Amino acid sequence: MTQHEPPITSGLGQLSLRTQRMVGAMVDPGERVVAVIHPHWWLVLGPVSTFAAACIIAIVLTTFNLALLSLAGLVILALAAINLIFRGLQWYFEMLVVTDRRVRFSRGVLLRRTSEIPLRHVNDITTEQGIIGRILHFGRLHIDSGNALGDELVTFVPNPVRLRQLLASLGDADHPELPTSDANNTGADSLSRLERLSILRAGGFLSDLEFEQAKASLLRDLDGEQRGSK
Repeated sequence: MTQHEPPITSGLGQLSLRTQRMVGAMVDPGERVVAVIHPHWWLVLGPVSTFAAACIIAIVLTTFNLALLSLAGLVILALAAINLIFRGLQWYFEMLVVTDRRVRFSRGVLLRRTSEIPLRHVNDITTEQGIIGRILHFGRLHIDSGNALGDELVTFVPNPVRLRQLLASLGDADHPELPTSDANNTGADSLSRLERLSILRAGGFLSDLEFEQAKASLLRDLDGEQRGSK
């Protein structure tokens, strides 16, 4: 079995070991993970608010010193706790993984469902944000593949506009260029990779340090290719 290097999110911080294993099982050898995105925290705000309200109701009902009311309060509290735990697990296990080849979707707690759309099959990307979504920076992302692979609608996506820009830049880079001379092809490929890095930094998926490190590595590779062609 091929060992994968622990993938990390670009500009989004280090992943937990469990999430690294989950993501590692979803990618192929040599496939670079660009971003791993969980739903926005707004997904669990409702269950948290419900649980807080259930705690208050349970406390109020127990003050009457009636067994039936106390039992009702405990039942309400238990149901709210179960809902909160389920939503928390849903947030944890649901993820959108963007690589340099495709977009993979993983959903479900008890029954896992995964799907994917190769970048070359992404025809159109649209975003939707309501008033609250624009304030808190989350929304819906619709990816149109235009073929039998079907479409994907993802809700509670953090920074959907940034993600759309990221997918658009990766999709442009994934389409092969027309064949040219080796020197021109090398320069065009390096320029394309540099543009992708700039878009990733502008979108917040790469920190300034990560951008400079990747840029330096790209320039070293380009210099080595030019020396080898002479």
